Amino acid sequence: MGEHMSGEDTLLELEIGAVHDRRWRADVDVALPGYAALRRSIDELGLIRPLLVRPRPEGGYELVRGARRLRALRDLGATRVTAVVRELGDREALVGGAWPALLRTGCSEAEAAQLRAELVGTGCSASEAAALTAVLVPEPAPAPPPAPAPPSAQLPGRPAWAWTPAAT
Repeated sequence: MGEHMSGEDTLLELEIGAVHDRRWRADVDVALPGYAALRRSIDELGLIRPLLVRPRPEGGYELVRGARRLRALRDLGATRVTAVVRELGDREALVGGAWPALLRTGCSEAEAAQLRAELVGTGCSASEAAALTAVLVPEPAPAPPPAPAPPSAQLPGRPAWAWTPAAT
């Protein structure tokens, strides 16, 4: 295993235990059909796309992107993983790791508020953090259209107004 050189991306094969979950939404919903398909693909073909990690000051690596792939590898009993190691600050790691997944799945307003607070903690302005997270919370689903009125009992060939009682 080689050493990471600052300012460069390095492709390494890492011990899977050296890769620590990201701070932001580390859990993976394994009940989703997409996860089962990903796990099956990795089991049959191996890991096609490496993880993105960053070195941790205390040692090891923090996952930036690839939480579902890492979870699938762990579930399959893998001991090593291919990863791109990149020096990233906290803001870059948050944006680079959270956005692809959250744009795909959306997030709750509470999660968006937590992410805004973390972005502000990295030096991002409150307005910039609000703009960045605004796209992550899905719009409420529109109300379903009203159910059509039941058809009135009509004889074929007669217009509906012919069967409507006259106003008195």
